[in-house]
Amino acid sequence: MNSQENTEKISSIRRVRLGTIDLRGRGVSELTLIASVNESIKQAISASESISLIAINANLMAGRSGARAVGFCVVAGELRMFSDRMSKTMHGWSTMIYVLVQDTARCSNHLRYLNKLHETGARSAKAQAALVEACARGKDAFDVIKASNSVRVLELQGLINRAAKQRVMGEVIARSAMIESAYGGTMQSVLRQIAGSIDVSINNLTSHIRNVGHLTQKVPA
Repeated sequence: MNSQENTEKISSIRRVRLGTIDLRGRGVSELTLIASVNESIKQAISASESISLIAINANLMAGRSGARAVGFCVVAGELRMFSDRMSKTMHGWSTMIYVLVQDTARCSNHLRYLNKLHETGARSAKAQAALVEACARGKDAFDVIKASNSVRVLELQGLINRAAKQRVMGEVIARSAMIESAYGGTMQSVLRQIAGSIDVSINNLTSHIRNVGHLTQKVPA
């Protein structure tokens, strides 16, 4: 066996004994991905808040339109309830992603710690013997955080899937608003404009929900 092969074999044995994980870059890239999900969720929350404001305006205008706009008034009420449900959903996303960001950062720190121990232990057998126990503890702590993160990622994916189904109701409301705006009498043009805003806001929210779902699917569970 030549010198290079012998060195590689010894290094491999030390990695096994130290129990470290050679995942340089993985912690950083995963944290970057989680941060992207977090930013996308913020955009979805902003879109949801816009729907809430439009729902308030729709209710006010429907009330001013009188008896002819009863149908639009019903649609406006449904939009308000839809907005409330989406706000609660987004709050759940926000809470979960906050914890996920924190714990992913902890995972990244543990990876750096383990790799530093590995690099130190690889320099000498004496250092290796002293670091075995520390590596084992670090690996156990990393595994616990990683397991918790996996559960949270799956839960977040489930919440996003449910939100994707909920947004279908928003699309139905947007179509109904456009239909009912035609019966607004003297307020027809105003109600049609509001109906257009509802349609744009629902489409905007749908786009953000899809983006969050797409990014979250990339996060390893």
